Amino acid sequence: MIAEVGQGIRLAYLEEGSGQPVVLVHGLCADHRAWEPQIRVLSNHYRTVAYSRRFSTINQNAGDIHEDTVLNNVEDLAGLIKKLQINPAHIVGHSYGGEIATYFAYKHPDLLRSLTIIEPSTLSAIIEDPNSGFQRFMLLLRNPSAAMALLDLAKTLIDPALKAIRRGDSTSAARLLVDGTQAKPGSFDTFPEGYRNMMIENAREIYNFEIPELSFKRADIRQIRAPTLIIKGETSHKILRQIANSLSKIIPNCELTTIPRSGHFPQVQCTQDFQSSLRGFLESHSRQ
Repeated sequence: MIAEVGQGIRLAYLEEGSGQPVVLVHGLCADHRAWEPQIRVLSNHYRTVAYSRRFSTINQNAGDIHEDTVLNNVEDLAGLIKKLQINPAHIVGHSYGGEIATYFAYKHPDLLRSLTIIEPSTLSAIIEDPNSGFQRFMLLLRNPSAAMALLDLAKTLIDPALKAIRRGDSTSAARLLVDGTQAKPGSFDTFPEGYRNMMIENAREIYNFEIPELSFKRADIRQIRAPTLIIKGETSHKILRQIANSLSKIIPNCELTTIPRSGHFPQVQCTQDFQSSLRGFLESHSRQ
């Protein structure tokens, strides 16, 4: 199915089930297919919608990939919810999709019932203006561990992945994204073949790393009032776990859970444990 959400943007989506709406927001190098196992389970109890963000290859929207900003994606998500008339909705976002979902919760609280974010890439949780060289230097003095983790992520993931996609090597770019966020070489090859192919098809989203980071003040994050669940993996890259920990201390009505033996993709690696945590949270906030 296709929904036009404004300004000529058309988003492919899957919808199954009935009940309170749950909207699933994928991360980089993905599309709505990333959520297929979750759709099958959630649709037994909820009206479940998984969509492909504006520059996922499956959508074929015009425009420069560098327009794939958090702000654009937030308005696309709001447009989709209004188009399908499914507000207020439970929002579930992974990684970059988690950052989008977090900012959405701040900008559009009236469209939101609950928020679940899986290792969101909301760097503002540890450094309010990630584009400021001065603030990055101060982070080195204030929190050397986080600063070194950021440098490691750039060295092992961001820089080599950008080099790979610039030379047209989509497979290497997707592999670097997974292995880097997982903090474990070889992780990409353990993922299901369909999931790997989906990431390779959408690997141009690696260019997202060239886009300036969103500056999201902690005072604004504290305004999020929706019940919030943050899910993190036990073994993912250190900076992603630190972001999750920091956000859990900033968002007022928030709980944090760790999926054992999982990295950055608990919904892929530890599907049953992930689904159990998510369903328990949704059930507890579906009675309201």
